[in-house]
Amino acid sequence: MKKDFSMIFGGIIAYILLLLYAGTLGYMIARVIGLSHALAVAPVSAPVSQNLHFSEGMTLVVTLIGGLISALVVAKLAETNPGEPPQLMRLSDTASEKSKKASSALAVIYLIAWLICGLAALITGVMVYPDVSQTVADVGTTWLGLAVASGYAYFGLRPQR
Repeated sequence: MKKDFSMIFGGIIAYILLLLYAGTLGYMIARVIGLSHALAVAPVSAPVSQNLHFSEGMTLVVTLIGGLISALVVAKLAETNPGEPPQLMRLSDTASEKSKKASSALAVIYLIAWLICGLAALITGVMVYPDVSQTVADVGTTWLGLAVASGYAYFGLRPQR
């Protein structure tokens, strides 16, 4: 029972952190897009600051929690056999098929949310609006590197020497 509780509690914490990360990053991306639209329609005589700054707290939440989430993703994909779906938690061989499917579904939902957040930051902060927010651009480029690392981990690829 203790093991089940710790796995369930850990999963709840992981999802709370993911929601906090996604919400904060979504807000930042919306602000970047909003400022870009304001710059596009602003009269030439009324200059608008083009570099958007966020509070230290928001930047800390996005970078720190983003790093924790990415580390979890890379670790889960590294321990998953290529071609198999990742599981949120290690289940015993005696676990029901329904439990295994639920664990895999939760892990895939987590991965998809991480992918969407990172891809949105990359597209918004690096590709479409590169001069608006350095924070969003940094989150996007960092995510890209970690996405490559997670692909290497999942497929068991090793660089050639």
